[in-house]
Amino acid sequence: MNQHTSRGADPREAVTMQLGRVRLEALGSSHVRDLGEAVGTLGEAWFLDHVPAPDGVAEQVQYLTSSENYVPWAVLVNGRAVGVTCMYNIDQRNRHCELGYTWLSQKVQGAGINPVLKLLLLTRVFEELGFMRAEFRCHSMNWQSRRALEKLGATCEGELRRHRVMNNGTVRNSRIYSILDYEWPAVKCGLEARLTPGRPQ
Repeated sequence: MNQHTSRGADPREAVTMQLGRVRLEALGSSHVRDLGEAVGTLGEAWFLDHVPAPDGVAEQVQYLTSSENYVPWAVLVNGRAVGVTCMYNIDQRNRHCELGYTWLSQKVQGAGINPVLKLLLLTRVFEELGFMRAEFRCHSMNWQSRRALEKLGATCEGELRRHRVMNNGTVRNSRIYSILDYEWPAVKCGLEARLTPGRPQ
């Protein structure tokens, strides 16, 4: 495992990554149309401030691509953009980052897409960048995300109480999960096993 950021690896570059039919590429205006269709499948997601309305996709893309804090990718399946994921709060000195701001079309949820994008992102974090820690945060009432992170092998470190005021005025508690560099080999094996044909996702 690398102990430092790999020579030439820039954590703020949204490098293209692909595994099978899933491709992560730098988010841009060319993805807006597909993402508008994808987000329309999600309906009301009251606990996800980062999921835009269909007519707000272009604004979100502009925000993420112009921000110095976010490294955003479009998630493509068979060439169509079906969601967004990001690396952010990057701390090169302490070699850690957060992963999240993720949403996927309802049509691909449960189809093995999320494990693939997590494998791609975490390989980037630990093997290409040499980071020590990847952190995830989610709404304490977002049971789907909590179950997914626990299935991934992330460790729950606790909860930030009354952490954020949501767009709808409700107050969010945030659950914090993490994966550390020495835990990554086991997490990677688990992800690869889930991607074996015939295995449950």
